[in-house]
Amino acid sequence: MRTLTAEKTNAVARTIAETLDRLVAETERDEHVSFATLVREAGLDPARDFVGAFLADLDFRDEDLRGFDFSGADLTGADFRRANLTGVRFEGAILTAAIGLRELTLKAASPSKGKRKMARAEPSGYRLSEADASLVKGMLERGDRQHDIASWFGVNSARIAEIKAGVVYPHALPASPNELFPRGSPGVIARITLLALGQVAQALELKGGVERAKEIIEAANKEMYEAGE
Repeated sequence: MRTLTAEKTNAVARTIAETLDRLVAETERDEHVSFATLVREAGLDPARDFVGAFLADLDFRDEDLRGFDFSGADLTGADFRRANLTGVRFEGAILTAAIGLRELTLKAASPSKGKRKMARAEPSGYRLSEADASLVKGMLERGDRQHDIASWFGVNSARIAEIKAGVVYPHALPASPNELFPRGSPGVIARITLLALGQVAQALELKGGVERAKEIIEAANKEMYEAGE
C-alpha cells in the first residue's frame, strides 16, 4: 500500500511539473495560455494536487481559480491581480511578495473573457550563482524536468530555461553526476529525509543503534534516488 501511494504521489508530481514546464515554454514563445486551462487538460485536481506545491513567481492574473486549494504552497512573488479567488484556500501558504491577493480576496473579482497572454510575474529576488548554473546544467543533461530543478533552488522555471538557452552563465560547465541533487521534486525528497531523520534519532537512543542508523540512512538514500526514476 505504501509503495502504491508513493507511486501515485510521484505520478501527480510529474504531471504538475510537466504542466508548469509547458506553461513556461508557451509563455516564452509569446503564446496565449491559461494556467487553469492547462490544469484541466492535464487532468489535475485543483482541490488537491496543488497543496504544498512550488508555484513561486507564477502569473495568475485574470485567471478563474475557483476551486483551487493552495494550502501550504510556495506562492512567493505570484501575481493574482484581477483573478477570481472565490473559495480559494491559502492556509499555510508562503505569500511573500505576492501581488493583488488582498485586493482580490476582498473584491472576488470576475475572470476575464477569452484567452490572454500568460506573462511572467516579477521574480522573487533570488539569483542563481555560476556554481548553481553548473548544477542546473548537469541536471538538465541528466534529463531532469525544469520545474523540479527550479524547486531545488527556489526559483521559477524561467530561470532554469535561461540557463538552458545560454542566456545566463553560458560558459558554466555542467557539474559531474556525483555532485547533483537527486532526480525529482525536493518535496518528495524532503519527506523521505524527515522520516529517516526521525527513525535515526530513535535508533541512536538504543544500545547498538549506530548500525541500525546506518541502515536507515542507506535505505533512505536509495529511496530518494529511486523516487525520481
